[in-house]
Amino acid sequence: MSDTSASSGQMSGEQPFELHYFPPDPDLADMVSSFYCARINMPRFDEYERADRPQFRFITVADGEYVFSDGHSSTVRRANIVGPTSGRVRAISNSPTRIFGFGMLPAGWAALMGSHGEKLTDRAIDAADLFGDWINEVADALRPCLGSIIAITGHTDKAGTEPGNLALSMERARMVRQALIERGIPRDGLRASGVGSSQPVEGLAPSDPANRRIEFSVIRTEPLRPTPVDTPGAR
Repeated sequence: MSDTSASSGQMSGEQPFELHYFPPDPDLADMVSSFYCARINMPRFDEYERADRPQFRFITVADGEYVFSDGHSSTVRRANIVGPTSGRVRAISNSPTRIFGFGMLPAGWAALMGSHGEKLTDRAIDAADLFGDWINEVADALRPCLGSIIAITGHTDKAGTEPGNLALSMERARMVRQALIERGIPRDGLRASGVGSSQPVEGLAPSDPANRRIEFSVIRTEPLRPTPVDTPGAR
């Protein structure tokens, strides 16, 4: 992100462009470099970002494009996965908007994209192409459960070693948890865990790729106190 008017404080809404950073929780510190929230308060934004690590970004008004150093351009979506960049990127927004995102360290990028990550250098894709529309449906379905503790459990098939499968299932659950937090579900109400290949779907062989999944369940109900970072829309 451009570092114009960057700080760790509250947004005033008075500057043409504001950008604020927030540190990740300890359980995400090996995968996420930082979280950020940006507000564009101008009819058109056209600036260059420096070369950077991969990003996951949610845009409230998706009307713009990214133009990479090799000339390739990608349309901005509501949920964007931007790969690592080798040179500066021209970021264009044709209307005022807000951006909520996080930078990914190598472990986080590998957990999200696997072997496909290397194909996204100087490229961006719609996150729905990876997660599907279900991520929006899950966020909508969880809103009536606010005040409950929701378990997010990652599963894998039996390919690879079990220690590797455990780590991969946990990392994927954490990334889904973070995607839901960015969509307004309070952080304190979500618990991520991974069980590797130990719980295959009934009727499927343990090696079946269909065992690679995320499951949700309600653990218990208790009052929650969302923080400003968890509920960016309230800023």
